[in-house]
Amino acid sequence: MKYLLPFILFSALSTLPLAAQNFEEKKPAQLILKFAPLSFVDLVTPNYHLGLEYRPAESLGLEVNVGIKTPLANSVGNASNVDLFKIREEIRYIFAPRSRIPFYLAFEGFGVWQSFNMVNGNFLDAEGQRIWYEEAEVDRKVAGYTLKYGLLLPSTKSRFGWEMYVGLGIRKVRTHYNIITPRPNTMVFWENFQIFNVVDLNEGPTIKGHFALNIKLTYALL
Repeated sequence: MKYLLPFILFSALSTLPLAAQNFEEKKPAQLILKFAPLSFVDLVTPNYHLGLEYRPAESLGLEVNVGIKTPLANSVGNASNVDLFKIREEIRYIFAPRSRIPFYLAFEGFGVWQSFNMVNGNFLDAEGQRIWYEEAEVDRKVAGYTLKYGLLLPSTKSRFGWEMYVGLGIRKVRTHYNIITPRPNTMVFWENFQIFNVVDLNEGPTIKGHFALNIKLTYALL
């Protein structure tokens, strides 16, 4: 028994350095500002894409992103009077956050509200009939989810860094037309080359697969 007390004291004291090390290694919460430069030159919806990520723990991130139109939005294809707003909310888990290049898995929900005017075009209405117009107002709403895989490229010498990701998901699109000026069922030659044709603009709800790819510039506020 007389050796038991020194053994207990030695065991307790030996754990103090480890406990102190764990306390010192625990990083405070982080707040990270983000900007996606490629969104500024998006071929269909150029937008200012800004985000803010909160990391209450090293491996957990909560992020919100918003996108608003740029002056370039009114010079894309034959669209005019473009109005655009995007929002994305994300939760992510970061693997090996202290490694040189951490990676993460994330689940994202997003919404897009878009309206614009089009000229000399056509679309399929909800009943499958092709409608032609000289000018029309288009309202487009998109909602969906994305599962993403990304890489973090932090800088050890400054608060700046980069991140990149790819993702797959599903989205539901609702498109509505208001015909301003109809026209006969004839096609203008350049309709086949409208840049907005890369997006499905047929009327009514549609459900489609979604692919995401982007690069972001990051800045650690905290």
